[in-house]
Parts: sequence; structure tokens; C-alpha cells
Amino acid sequence: LPMRRGPHWSDALVAAKLRAYFRKSSGPFLLHAHSTKAGLLGAALRPWIPKSLYTPHAYRSVDPTLSPLKRKMIQTVEQTFTNTYDRVIAVAPAEYHHAIKLGISPERIRHIPNGIQAPENDMDLRAVSTNPSHKKLTLGFVGRLASQKNPLLFLEVLREVAILRPDARAVVVGDGPLKTEMHAYAERFQLHHRIDWRGAVPFASAHHDMDIQVHTSHYEAMPYTLVESAAYRLPVVSTKNDGSVAVLGRYLPEAIVDSFDAKALAERALSVCSNSEDMTRQIEGLQKIAEHFSMDRMIAALEQEYESLISL
Repeated sequence: LPMRRGPHWSDALVAAKLRAYFRKSSGPFLLHAHSTKAGLLGAALRPWIPKSLYTPHAYRSVDPTLSPLKRKMIQTVEQTFTNTYDRVIAVAPAEYHHAIKLGISPERIRHIPNGIQAPENDMDLRAVSTNPSHKKLTLGFVGRLASQKNPLLFLEVLREVAILRPDARAVVVGDGPLKTEMHAYAERFQLHHRIDWRGAVPFASAHHDMDIQVHTSHYEAMPYTLVESAAYRLPVVSTKNDGSVAVLGRYLPEAIVDSFDAKALAERALSVCSNSEDMTRQIEGLQKIAEHFSMDRMIAALEQEYESLISL
């Protein structure tokens, strides 16, 4: 069914069509809702659904930029509709513990990390050199151009890198409400000629054109963009959030910068791209991350939960 990403009056029509579909369905079936909007729709449809699961993919209430009052209001809403589900799938340890803090019974929560399909052949992997690059240094941003992803910080990082590397360029993959503001920032600080705006295209179509991904999100549960970077061996530096800790914390903790400071992120990115030892360490860590967050492992765990619920 065609849907808007954010809340919209047409959601009522979508809910009505789904309700009609579920009322006509026979035999055992379940609903798996992903992210907040689907979670709200699924909660509204609960009377017509025998069994249901919800994967938040980052609760909104973990956003560090929220005021205490707004956080409390969002927590109340999240607790109310999450409690309508039989299972809650937390994709990261921090999300698991946050769900418990919201008042969700631990017996209903499962920790199942996101997984990704490995590249089909070695040709899909980046041909990474451990020697300092002689070509133009290209930073990459992958994600929605929205406040959660903090894309303006990425432009600040590019600005800082360009001071030391006048050849610096950027590839921006994604679209969203901050696109106009980002273009204005790029024009103001004379960065526009450095940026290749790709729009909403698959990660696989752009990773070969990047030297390093700069992940700038305010908050995440477990972002696919970091797992994709690992799968394609694209070096990465990241702000510290639940998602970056979940993906990078075990095998590549030095890729996490414990601040939202553009200069600190720029320095870490330049170190990786100019130091052969740092680059070698990155590639080794990315390979281990890709092996850990496999698609097969995720699917097997989800299938087990599906079968368990249907059999009840």
C-alpha cells in the first residue's frame, strides 16, 4: 500500500484497508511492524491480528536533543502502543534495556541484531589500498536528510577536512526535509562544488566512490548504513550513539568519536585515510563486523520467533 514516511491523513485509509484484509484472512498469521509509524498502525489494528511483533529501530525517546517534558510525553506514547505487541524485537543491547525502562516486560523482548547479505563476489568489495591515497579524498554520507541523522554536521566535517585537504570531496546519498538547508549551507561556505548529491539511491551504487563514510546521527538503534559499510569494507568514523556502539564497539571502537565536534570527526577521518596502520586496522575490523551481522543469522532468529508465536 502506498504510504507517506511521516504521519499523514491518508494513514486512516491505509489502516482501513489493512483492517479489511486481516478480517478476511484465515489460518494462523501474524503482523510484524517496523519503526514507529508502522508500530502505531499495528497497535491500532491489534483487535484483528492474532499475534504481532514490533521492531522499533530506535525509540524516539532516546533522542538526546529532546527536552525533558517532550521526552516524557514521547515515552508515555511509546510505552502505550509497544505494550500492545506480543514480542518486541530490539536490534541493539541499548534498545533492549531502553524498552525495559519504558515498562515493557523483559519476557516479551528479544535481542535480534540487524543483518545484511554479504556481497555476492569479491568484485563487489572495495579495492582498498593501505597506502595514503594519491587521489582526491572523498567523504561519504548515507542516510535520510533529517534531524535524527544530523547531516549538517557532515557538511561541517567536510568543511574542516577541506582546510587540510583542499582536494576533499563528498558524496551525499539520501533525501529528506533538510535537503534545502544543506544546499544553503553548502552555498554559504563554498562547499557546493565539492559535493555530489546522489539522492535516494542504494548504498551499493555509491560505496565505490567514497573513501570513508562519516556517520553523524544523534541517535540510532542499529543503523544498516554502518553494517553496509562493513559488508563492503568501506572505512567509517562515527558519532557515539547506541547504534554505532552496537555495530562498531566490539571490533572497531576507535572509529567512534565521543562527541559531536566536527573537528574531532574530521581529524579521525583524516587519520584513517592517511595512515596505513589505521587503514589496515579498519579493514580487519570491518570484516569481523560483516561476519558477525549476517543476514542468515537474523532471519533464523526471526523465523524462530514467528514459529513460536504462531504455535501459541
